[in-house]
Amino acid sequence: MAMSLKSPLSISIVIPTKDRLDSLSRCLESIATQTSSPHELLVVDSGSDSQGIERLLANFAKCCPHTRSSIISSKAGSATQRNRGADAASGDIVLFLDDDVVLSPVFVSGIRAAYENEDGLRIGGVQGVVTEVVKKRSLPRVFLSWLYAVCFMQSRTANCQKVLISGKYIGYPARDASFPDHVYAKEYFEDIQWMSGCCMSVRREILRKHGLCFDENFEALGPFAHMEDGDFSHRIFLMGYSLVRSGRAVCFHGAAAGSRKDLESYYSSKAYNHYLFWRKNIQMTPLAVLSFSWSQVGLLVEAAAKSLFACSKGPSAGVFRGWRLILKTRARH
Repeated sequence: MAMSLKSPLSISIVIPTKDRLDSLSRCLESIATQTSSPHELLVVDSGSDSQGIERLLANFAKCCPHTRSSIISSKAGSATQRNRGADAASGDIVLFLDDDVVLSPVFVSGIRAAYENEDGLRIGGVQGVVTEVVKKRSLPRVFLSWLYAVCFMQSRTANCQKVLISGKYIGYPARDASFPDHVYAKEYFEDIQWMSGCCMSVRREILRKHGLCFDENFEALGPFAHMEDGDFSHRIFLMGYSLVRSGRAVCFHGAAAGSRKDLESYYSSKAYNHYLFWRKNIQMTPLAVLSFSWSQVGLLVEAAAKSLFACSKGPSAGVFRGWRLILKTRARH
């Protein structure tokens, strides 16, 4: 009797981009060298040199003739662009990548393996392991940063990836990119509560079944939609699906320069989008209200210090701008 072989899950890669051809080129080169090719590649562009992207995709098509590739035009905004890509995707899995990541050769197969070896778990999303250029910091500075984050219930790194009652995250520290990929590429899957947008994936059927999308309200203060990825992925977790981090799927996140030059917009988004995430995902209790409020005080402390050292009022002004929008939003509700 012939055995029926289950076909591998197809993967659609969605990459939002704008005016970063060099970073995008390195990202596409790493996708082209995957040991397991994706089903399709969707580059969602918000006003770049379209001819430059067309040239990059033409070169990609020569290397990966079995991967469909296309450009989708969109207005600027990481949430908006990811939604446009997800709407057009046809694979079983939608893998969202930032345009400044470089994948290890087994990244795609590492993501697919997590879904195919779920052992009874309802895996809804899988994230890779992120490596970065880790800056050397003195022990006193590391300790003060940790103390600040703990005291004010801010986002910090630890050996887990979960959401705090204040509406901030705990996340795994970025691995040191100076080590070879194989140092980190291990066969393990770790349960997490949220995923980073630079290298996260989700089952497309979940998007269709629940009408799930990235909340474009996170772009109210600019196209850099701070925390929209955590909101999107944590909602999957709250639906009862498992989120995991695949040890085999290692990538380097370059954090391309120029994405956060406007400090006022960045800090206003940090303040307001923190409120959006907390209001949507944290159960409203007196302790939660107190935790969120205290965390916002901590953000102002951080912004004041940044304003002092940068000789710019932008960070502090940004926090107050975010607070004004929070008050307006609360008044409407």
